[in-house]
Amino acid sequence: MISLKRKVHTIKGSYFLYLPKEWCEQNLPNENAEILIDQTPFGLLLRSPKLTNQSFVQTYTINLDLIEKNPDYLQKIIIAAYVSGADKIRLESKHDLISIPFRDLISEIIRQMFGFEIVHEEDHLIELQSITEPISVNFLLKRAFENTLRMLDLIVKSLERNEYENLRSLARRDDEIDRFRLLMERYTRKILVAPQISSNGNQITAVEGLHYLLVIRYVERIADHVVSIGNLLSKSDFNASDVIEKVKHAKDVVQKTMILVLNKKIEHSMEILNRKNTLMQQWKKKQLEERNNELTQEHFNRILEYCTDIVEVVLDFSVFEAIDFEIKSS
Repeated sequence: MISLKRKVHTIKGSYFLYLPKEWCEQNLPNENAEILIDQTPFGLLLRSPKLTNQSFVQTYTINLDLIEKNPDYLQKIIIAAYVSGADKIRLESKHDLISIPFRDLISEIIRQMFGFEIVHEEDHLIELQSITEPISVNFLLKRAFENTLRMLDLIVKSLERNEYENLRSLARRDDEIDRFRLLMERYTRKILVAPQISSNGNQITAVEGLHYLLVIRYVERIADHVVSIGNLLSKSDFNASDVIEKVKHAKDVVQKTMILVLNKKIEHSMEILNRKNTLMQQWKKKQLEERNNELTQEHFNRILEYCTDIVEVVLDFSVFEAIDFEIKSS
């Protein structure tokens, strides 16, 4: 980023400044072009008409000859390019033909990447590209929460019907939430790098993006603990009615947390915090009374803890929005 200093001039009470000639030649389609200006608490953001009205594609190229086609490393590099905001990912090999099994591996990897498809292939080249319009952040948060609630429901129904084999599908739901988190990371980074182009369709600020990213990461961790509960239930003896009761209580807290996030009704924050404290005290008391060292208990506790972490994020953001920013001269 280049910082430039320009002197402000006045004519008959109006203020104006000269834009850099090189920038104008590169970004303005004509002498009468209009420029969008966003007013923020920290200054003005000048939008280039070239970027506002035209597509903006960020490309990342991976040289397959340098990474020895290691599947684990390759997956990490592709996912890193995706969450960093790349719109197109090129995989090139100048020396070797790209094999069919390797192409199948790429197809498996991009299943984690919302909106990405293989758009072009040659003997030595594979191109991946985003082909969808931006998905709203509220949609991502809602779907992540809903999938988690469905996972909790699945445990209850499996125990009630003695259909423990259904617990295996918890992992698939968890994979979906991982995809939502990756997409949220991608949106947030694009907004931080280029707010004038990447927030289009999302209408969120960089600060909102950071808060929402924290929320969806906590939801992802809640889902991980739900999967762990399911795994433990499939391998050990347990009191089904006790587990069902705990799952229903946990689901209630998660559901209230979702409503708090989506509707931003912070007046419900203390209700969630109090509910969490009451449940954890009840569970601890019952464990002591029954001398019960239940393996799933720590996972239930962590679910409630992450819900309170989300409440704190919502409260932090609501306070941030209410702060009056004042610019003072040094």
